[in-house]
Amino acid sequence: MSLFMVDSASPANAEVQPGLSLFDDVVAWAGAPPAAWGRYLGDGYGAAVPLSASEAGYLRSSRGCPILPIYNLATSGGVGGDYAQGQADASRAIQLAKALDVPAGVYIACDIEAGWQVSAPWLNGWADTMRASTFAGSGILYGSLGGPGLAHTLLCALGNPNVQRLLLWAATPETGPSTSWNMPAWNPDAPSPQTAGMVRLWQYSRGDYGGWVDLNQLDASLLGAGLWMP
Repeated sequence: MSLFMVDSASPANAEVQPGLSLFDDVVAWAGAPPAAWGRYLGDGYGAAVPLSASEAGYLRSSRGCPILPIYNLATSGGVGGDYAQGQADASRAIQLAKALDVPAGVYIACDIEAGWQVSAPWLNGWADTMRASTFAGSGILYGSLGGPGLAHTLLCALGNPNVQRLLLWAATPETGPSTSWNMPAWNPDAPSPQTAGMVRLWQYSRGDYGGWVDLNQLDASLLGAGLWMP
């Protein structure tokens, strides 16, 4: 079973209209609160407002909404780099999460933009470092997963048990916006048939609800077992 989730570059507690937070605006558009909210740990080199402690408290305590932290400071050249660069990206993600007191057992997603070529050494460095941390699994890869490059990289790296523990968050295909109750049938792209079972989240629409959020489906098994819970 999949659940309705959003992610945003802006804070959930930002005021989008006088007296109206982004979270409450999403509830009005969607017809119900999201089951989780994805928020960025960094500024994405100017593309996002990072998650703050006050926003995390707002989501978890005031609105009872779990958070999925997203690392967004990797680069195109970095993810195509060597093992040490994979270690460095994972270490930076871990440091940012710990600075917010994200607890052990929470997954950290890594934002992989469309067109980036992920190398097997980088992937091994990320997975080994994340697996050795207190955070869940080997993290999550988030982005356009349907291209042949990532399929080849994953297949080359699957001999590493830590890579096998990665989860995938597909950003294609895009089907258009929905409410919380009329989401499209689960149909995310997977890098290959061998890795289809690793896909546990699907971003099926972008720039929705006034352009503030992206819409996702979340595998219900992650709720309470890998998110930063209230």
